[in-house]
Amino acid sequence: MNVKEKQLRLIGAALFLQFYVVWALGFANYVPQLYSLDVMRASAMLLVIGLLMMLSGYIKDMAKRAAADKYFRALMIIYFAAVYYIVYSAMMAFYRLGLGVSLDTATYLQSFASATLYHRLFGSFVEPTFFYNHASPILFLVYPLYLTYPGIPALMTIQRSAIDTMNRTAQRTTLNLNTFEPSRGGKGSRLKKAR
Repeated sequence: MNVKEKQLRLIGAALFLQFYVVWALGFANYVPQLYSLDVMRASAMLLVIGLLMMLSGYIKDMAKRAAADKYFRALMIIYFAAVYYIVYSAMMAFYRLGLGVSLDTATYLQSFASATLYHRLFGSFVEPTFFYNHASPILFLVYPLYLTYPGIPALMTIQRSAIDTMNRTAQRTTLNLNTFEPSRGGKGSRLKKAR
């Protein structure tokens, strides 16, 4: 990694962290002017820019692979079409007022609205705070992504992306575990030889 990429990642990390500093100062009333929807949305957009800057090497690599390999390009098109279909299906389930989907989505929408507008830490009609019976620190990561485009489509897209990321991580872990085999001499594990 050259110096330019390191600087880009450092700037991206600073933009990523600034949202949490702005939100914490506004939420704690140290700087009440920071606790407005417009300021937090602008700060959340800077967070997304910082995230993209930190992932720019990965994004460039994917773009190069898609340009060079027609099968990879086709796979990406199929992947994005599937994600679009799944997000669309989930939104239609919400708009049809399916009880299970609606209540969960409404709880998240109320939690984010209370954190944005009412100085309540992810409160909803179900409990005083979302953390009352759920240990969900992931809300602090999802919250700024939601603020960039508040609404049901953003929540469904974030949910689908998180599920896909976990699936890919589980597949890689499984592949890595399949490359090891226990040794017979009690000296630890060794790699399987490629055939």
